[in-house]
Amino acid sequence: MISSALGGGVLSLSYVFVLSGWVIGLILLGLGCMAGIWSNLIIAKIAIKHNLKNLDEMAFRAGGNFLRKFLQIMMVVYATGSCTGYQIFLGNLLTYVFEQLLPDDKYHFVHSFEFRLMVNVPIAGVILLPLSLKRDMSALAFAGVLSVASLTYTLLVLVVETPFYWREYRNAPATVVKAFALDWNFLTSFSLVVFAYTCQMALMPVYSELVKPNYQRISKIVYRALFVDAIFYFTIACAGYFSMFNFTSDVVIERPALAGFDPDYCSLIAAVAICVVLFAAFPSNYNPCRNQFFLLVFKEAEFSNKANFVVTLCFIIVTCSVAVFYPNVSAVLSILGGLCSVSICYTVPLFAWVKLSDKPWHAWDNLAPLLFFVPLICLGYASVGSTVYLIASGEKFIGDRPDIHSFDS
Repeated sequence: MISSALGGGVLSLSYVFVLSGWVIGLILLGLGCMAGIWSNLIIAKIAIKHNLKNLDEMAFRAGGNFLRKFLQIMMVVYATGSCTGYQIFLGNLLTYVFEQLLPDDKYHFVHSFEFRLMVNVPIAGVILLPLSLKRDMSALAFAGVLSVASLTYTLLVLVVETPFYWREYRNAPATVVKAFALDWNFLTSFSLVVFAYTCQMALMPVYSELVKPNYQRISKIVYRALFVDAIFYFTIACAGYFSMFNFTSDVVIERPALAGFDPDYCSLIAAVAICVVLFAAFPSNYNPCRNQFFLLVFKEAEFSNKANFVVTLCFIIVTCSVAVFYPNVSAVLSILGGLCSVSICYTVPLFAWVKLSDKPWHAWDNLAPLLFFVPLICLGYASVGSTVYLIASGEKFIGDRPDIHSFDS
């Protein structure tokens, strides 16, 4: 569960502080953690009460075939988009690494289509395909531990280097530190946070593999997984933002080396470590997507090794192709968070909770989650509209924001 959440989304959380201010950013991170825990516990309670094995059964029990199809489509779209985003991150991180190691690249080869092709295709074929072919989620346990260790190292690098970047950027002429920045970009910030905490699709496979499954055990897993995620998110977001402030990139690790430390080998190792995190996150997100794909297309959950190979290979080819030809990660994450994550994590579980309840909707057990999640659902769907506007306009943020700069400026 930790691996499925600790993916590329963690790299964009410092940018939430740039868009909406560091106080609002902290509030959103706390709200995202609370919403993630609550929605996971709702799913667990429904599964235990009605003896359900997966989210698909939960949706069918609550809303029939229509809600099940809606959930399946959202899960397939989410996994496809998130895995595409992970491959875009891999290309960007390795571009950053080679850019630092090859400062005399006068032809800018590392920023070319050919470089992405040479990097993404071998990674997809040699690493991502074999990992994604595995059916047993427990096979990813070691990768999950390795991803946490890699992200821990990245966290330490960001924290240790923060005071040095602080001194270099705090008094820069164009530096602006904002605690609150309430505008339409708040919707983008919200969707990025929701995407970062998405791990609900991994809950039921984990629950089904417990030796003695019960609510007490699964609730411990939920709390521990989300708290670990939150620790990483709060620390990395704060360290990233308070290093470069309004110059912070939308991928936090991509920043210029400190004076006298060019290249910054510690940051380069951190970038490679994040690649390891993405290696674990990719199959963790693909596994439930594959199951939903077979249910959606073939109406059955069981599939042969041949079918598994063909579907997985096609999935790898599609996601890798998009990552190579259209490497725009911010728009991908925002739409996934606002549309797919909100639908999978909030809308469907909330509807199922109220529908399958033995009490009326206005009873406190139902009213409390309604009052909490309905505003979040509205914000999520509204963020999709703002992201579509950004894609159409070719801008990175909405409105006139002279305080936001790239480090190149």
